[in-house]
Amino acid sequence: MAHRETSKHKHSVKTDEIVNTLPKLDSFTKITLSQKRKIAELKTATYVAEHCSINAVDHLSLLIKGLDKQSEVLQDIKLGRTKCAALIKNVLSPCILEDLLTDVGDSFFSLIIDESTTIDTKKLLCVMIRYFSRVKKRVITTFYRMIEMKAGTADAISNAILDQLKLDNLSHDKLLGLGVDGANTNVGAHHSVSTILRAISPDLVVIKCLCHSLHLAAEEACKVFPRHLDFMVRETHSWFSMSTKRQIEYADLYRTLEGKTPKKIVKLSNTRWLVRLQAVDAILDQWDALQLHFKMTESNNERCYVALQLHGMYSTPENKIYLQFLSSTLKSIIGLNRLFQSSSADPVKLFQDLNDAVYSILQMIIVPSQLAKVPKYGLAKFDFKQFCMSTDCIHFGYEFNESISKINPQSAAEMKQRCKDFLVVLVSQIQKRIPENIDILERMTTFSPQSSSSQVKPDITAIASRFKHGLCTEIDSTIKEWNLVHRAEITNKSSTESFWAEVNEITDAGGNKKFGNISKLVLGLLSLPFSNAAVERAFSIVNIIKDKLRNRMSTGMVEAILHVRCTLDAECCKFEPTAAMLKRFNSETVYSMVGEDDIVVMNTLSTDEIESS
Repeated sequence: MAHRETSKHKHSVKTDEIVNTLPKLDSFTKITLSQKRKIAELKTATYVAEHCSINAVDHLSLLIKGLDKQSEVLQDIKLGRTKCAALIKNVLSPCILEDLLTDVGDSFFSLIIDESTTIDTKKLLCVMIRYFSRVKKRVITTFYRMIEMKAGTADAISNAILDQLKLDNLSHDKLLGLGVDGANTNVGAHHSVSTILRAISPDLVVIKCLCHSLHLAAEEACKVFPRHLDFMVRETHSWFSMSTKRQIEYADLYRTLEGKTPKKIVKLSNTRWLVRLQAVDAILDQWDALQLHFKMTESNNERCYVALQLHGMYSTPENKIYLQFLSSTLKSIIGLNRLFQSSSADPVKLFQDLNDAVYSILQMIIVPSQLAKVPKYGLAKFDFKQFCMSTDCIHFGYEFNESISKINPQSAAEMKQRCKDFLVVLVSQIQKRIPENIDILERMTTFSPQSSSSQVKPDITAIASRFKHGLCTEIDSTIKEWNLVHRAEITNKSSTESFWAEVNEITDAGGNKKFGNISKLVLGLLSLPFSNAAVERAFSIVNIIKDKLRNRMSTGMVEAILHVRCTLDAECCKFEPTAAMLKRFNSETVYSMVGEDDIVVMNTLSTDEIESS
């Protein structure tokens, strides 16, 4: 008892009480509950941005809480539509954009642009970026910016692009390629987006979308066929599209004849013209059933002029022969179009496929001895019309020849001439609409893994000097490195992109890139845009995000959602918030720039409005 009263004991007790109030060591290393809550809320916001309306998060957060009443993390989640919109716009999107800009850095890049008008009549300029990613070690195409425009002139578009690059600290000197459609505003010879940007960046390669070019070439070629073929395909769809009774009657008839359900005949589209091949194939597969259906409709005294016309067309064998020829010929064009729309196709092989497609058509109509004289990549400039064979010497296909032998000779001669004219116009239009920089794109085949690994290589001086102002400033060093590439031990030769990505990583004893100049040139060329499909997909997403019920959504919010969707690529389940996202997740940042149009993103329609729409 005497010890307890001593001053030494009292001092020790006081010191022990102070120590017990200090935080334990594990509190500095263990993830706190608040950070777990941040991660949970960010993942939920990412899911909402990827898959559904922001309004859905009000009920979704309550549903998540009810999954496990014992979980402290789930019970602590507080995520309404205001906070969810703020997380998407002020946390997720800025961090994704910052990572993108850091990855691009001082690399050369290409932009793909297109304009569209949303449901609330706002004019938007969508900008996609294509570059070689130093993080992912491959060429990627992803969403960059959505810019609201007041005018669609060449000056307005050019200024918007240059201002945005400056704002994001991307040098316009690194802008290597520009992918556009064929509008005069974009590619006009005198005053267009192309001419304005080329004046600033002399090495800029402007490429008109080859998907659009193939689309327009096929559309122009089909004008040589009788006009009633288009009427026939279009009205066959219209006949069934708005009548459940007709669909049921025809389905019963087709099941009786074929024992299966008929395929739907798709609607023709003026903008997606090549989709009509699906309609043509569906009609050919169901030709006999359709002919019988319209015959029965006419005999039932339905007194429908369209049914009478369609029955007459389905009873004419020439129409079926035309559609058979159109189907077999357009298959190669459709396949080529799909390849150019792909985001994972090898650019070098794409242009080989384009050359092969043109060659296969010319092979049908040109004298073989004359076609053999044309250089491998000289088909784009080959004046072939003077070497066309007569219709009697042209092989139009097995089915065509079998069918045409059953009709009278005069009609057969006329049909053969029309089919020949179709092929001539098709090739002529492809030659006319091929981008003016096709020579550069064709020379990309020089850098294929097979050619690069060969000891005997073609000269690349011409293509290297084409980009002497930026991409290839050291031409001699680039050529020397090119002549030594075959000595490098490259394991991945599956594609041009993976081959040169591996070449780019090779270093010398000092840690310097051994093939830095040549790999920069080739990877820059591989980043050139070969179609506008990516920006078209972005606008398709915009039409889903901003529809009739969510027409008030701001452009900034649309851009934020696009950043999330295009970056995650439908893999929100694998998403993990970065340290930068967790750092930005604070009240000052989250709620700093959230407007009413970001939060209230749905206008509720009355029943009458919905029924009338």
